[in-house]
Amino acid sequence: MFSSLARNPRALAKIFIVAVLVLALSVLLVSPIQLPVILYKLMLALVAGVIALGFDYLFFPYSLPSGYLSRDWRSDPDATGDDGIPDYTICDGYIPAFCAAMLRRALIVAAFVIAVSVGL
Repeated sequence: MFSSLARNPRALAKIFIVAVLVLALSVLLVSPIQLPVILYKLMLALVAGVIALGFDYLFFPYSLPSGYLSRDWRSDPDATGDDGIPDYTICDGYIPAFCAAMLRRALIVAAFVIAVSVGL
């Protein structure tokens, strides 16, 4: 089972969706009045993530992670990577900058989501 998840990560997403639905159903059965509160808090965290991505884009427009790719990913959006070779390679010598841009974006999104969640 786990080897198939390693080959197809979207299968893991399906498992998570089913787990969320089961948990939501259990909340609905135990305390139906709490379901709107949970959905409200979930939406606040999702909105915080979207705002964080906008913040990252506005304050770091020349340091987008996609700017370090050797080809523009929008030229072939249907690339699947089935052959085991990366569809979009990182330019030579820019791997540390690419990693820093990815880490910066992840930290900004995490900080926004945590800040909003703690405020709840």
